[in-house]
Amino acid sequence: MLPRKALLVDDNILLCWGLYRSLTGRGFVVHTAGTLGEALTQLASDAYGLIFLDVRLPNGSGFEITDEIRRTQPLAKVIVISCDASPETLERARAQGAFRFLEKPFDLSDITELIDDAYGGGTEHRRFER
Repeated sequence: MLPRKALLVDDNILLCWGLYRSLTGRGFVVHTAGTLGEALTQLASDAYGLIFLDVRLPNGSGFEITDEIRRTQPLAKVIVISCDASPETLERARAQGAFRFLEKPFDLSDITELIDDAYGGGTEHRRFER
């Protein structure tokens, strides 16, 4: 069973706040990280069911830590979030094992469906879509 904990890796404070409210409202414990270093620290110290991973961070790309996520959090569902929904970015997200891609800006109401899909209550055919 996936833990009901989420890690938000994004430097956008407003986006993190909105996701935090949505996820805590659904019973999640939520941690945040604004840099790759902060994310690595969080990944080493706790187990997560959902990891929201921004592609563009102040000190690099979220894609730089996907191997570490897979090594330390093999069951976690990674949701890549970015304003860049180019075919290259989507393909890279798929290749690195993303559960879902959310293009910024996205509607926070989509989070309920995403949680249902990640925790077994949704339909399998939507596992990876923009």
